[in-house]
Amino acid sequence: MLKLFIEAAAAACFIAGISDVAAADILWDKTFKKSDRVDVQKVEFTNRYGIMIVGDLYLPSSASGKYPAVAVSGPF
Repeated sequence: MLKLFIEAAAAACFIAGISDVAAADILWDKTFKKSDRVDVQKVEFTNRYGIMIVGDLYLPSSASGKYPAVAVSGPF
């Protein structure tokens, strides 16, 4: 599925005349620029009600050990 998405995005860039788009840029789905100082991972888990929760985990690139965390969610 991911490969199909990348191919479709690359085709759209080609049609639009954009040739200098990297695969990492295609996969970045945020409205803000990705920082080199932060590593981002997609995470998912099932909550106690059986609902799949998905989100992004942002860690400093130099992360090691334990860090405090802040969980942010939108209105449900």
